[in-house]
Amino acid sequence: MLIVLYPIGKLLYSKKRIWLFCERGDDAKDNSFSLFRWMNEKKPEIRTVYLISKKSVDLNKVSRVGEICYYKSIKHWLMFIGSSVRVDTHLFFYVPNKYLAVYYMKYHKKCGIDVFLQHGITHNWQDCFYKANNKSDIVICGAKAEYNYLIDCFDLTADVLKLTGFPRFDTLVNRETTKKFILIMPTWRKWLSNLSIDEFCKSDFFINYSNLIKNKELIKWAKDNEYKLVFCLHPSFSLYKSAFSSFTNEIVDVILDEFDIQDLLCRASILITDYSSILFDFAYLGKPTIYYQFDSELFYTHQYKHGYFLIDENGFGPVAKTTTDVVFEVKKNTSINQIYKERINNFFDLRDAENCERVFKEILSKYER
Repeated sequence: MLIVLYPIGKLLYSKKRIWLFCERGDDAKDNSFSLFRWMNEKKPEIRTVYLISKKSVDLNKVSRVGEICYYKSIKHWLMFIGSSVRVDTHLFFYVPNKYLAVYYMKYHKKCGIDVFLQHGITHNWQDCFYKANNKSDIVICGAKAEYNYLIDCFDLTADVLKLTGFPRFDTLVNRETTKKFILIMPTWRKWLSNLSIDEFCKSDFFINYSNLIKNKELIKWAKDNEYKLVFCLHPSFSLYKSAFSSFTNEIVDVILDEFDIQDLLCRASILITDYSSILFDFAYLGKPTIYYQFDSELFYTHQYKHGYFLIDENGFGPVAKTTTDVVFEVKKNTSINQIYKERINNFFDLRDAENCERVFKEILSKYER
């Protein structure tokens, strides 16, 4: 199919200077959508196209902003082949088929440029930042410490790595809400991704988080202090949402991707997370975070290796190992401690809502060479 579509895509789109935007293919909640929205507002003369699944809950949101193309459609193939700029938050998700894309990238001269915005600030060791695994022409960094780590420990050069701040941070501001809530948002676990629901329910992850959201002391405290608990599962665990649904009540909500994550962060009062890079977004907002790390040894053995940012030493909130510890820290940390404020201020040196502008200028500079 690629052999047939290649000349057609070149003929139809290579002279139209199309910028393609994508996240996972079925969502629009991250840096790519933020930059796409900004460009439609500020740079309408450039043709931008967002790749999104027909079944995505974000489809209408994206179509109200600008032009869309259905993910993995024939048109997606043609636009991918003829596009001038490709922007993504997850490496190679802008391609219609990963296996054929590897062939395409290896045996055909690449046209235009590829921009990796990242999904979150990198703080663990990830080999996707070696040249052999990352064909991006630009890799965006969200903070100086992250930039220094990537340029010191991997072989991407300063010509590729760009410190601009993340596009989604431009609109990351605290918002008023009619109901205070604690956002509980853990990351995924590689070793749990392919389990049956029965097997998943026997995991430490399910046992610990179900114990947390049904904890009587926490629920009573939340009710007495007019908070709700919003438990948000990682998209990689979508199959297991039903396992948690039985714990919903007047205080507890269990959600997946039906809500805008950035909006939740802006409205939440407290965050309970673990190792997720979402910790940086919440810290950027200057609000209290508690890290629930009952499986840290397992996580840093089977999923990631430690990088430059050690949560125990550099984090923006206390670390809890048990449900009892989490409840204790919630009660104690309804406002952020001064020591964590100082760490946040030292970590984020770009807080001017000009990140999209900087990213755009870096892309344009590389594209017009």
